[in-house]
Amino acid sequence: MFLTLPKPPTRLILRVALSLLLLAFALLVLLKVLLWLSVPYLPMWLAWLSLGAMFCAFSLVASAGFFVAIRAIVAQFAGYFSAPQREQRRVLAILSHQRRQSDLFPLKTAQIQYFHELKKRKLQSSDNRRQILALSRAIAKDLTAAKNCLPRTVIKELQWENRESRKRQDETALIKLQEKIAQLTQTCRE
Repeated sequence: MFLTLPKPPTRLILRVALSLLLLAFALLVLLKVLLWLSVPYLPMWLAWLSLGAMFCAFSLVASAGFFVAIRAIVAQFAGYFSAPQREQRRVLAILSHQRRQSDLFPLKTAQIQYFHELKKRKLQSSDNRRQILALSRAIAKDLTAAKNCLPRTVIKELQWENRESRKRQDETALIKLQEKIAQLTQTCRE
């Protein structure tokens, strides 16, 4: 619990400071009159007295201002650390967190979709490579089986076409090549 300072009697302090200031000005006027009348020693004492009165007046105003400022600072600290203010700050922090999360949700969704699509493409690409490799091996087996049936130059040409289509990852060319080999071996058997 914070120390609460009592409310200073500001009106009273200001009245006393104002009276001291008026007294100092009256003493300065009296000093001027005494100097004009050429009275010895008394003007010097009056000058010191008027300066003391002015100093007291200004120090009273300054101390009252300092006291009011300290009291305001303590009140602000007490208000800042009070339970309702803490609860309000907590609610504002939760609302800010929720707003930030709701702002980030579409971005996170888009990021997840992007990475999912990327993974899907990688899987599809690796599956395509595997299928092309399997198709190329099947064509190579068909060509070894058709060695007796087809001339050697045709076999070499078909093997070269198989290798090139596999390098290019061209599955349609491999399918056409397999159909071509099937037609050639069929005509050879007949």
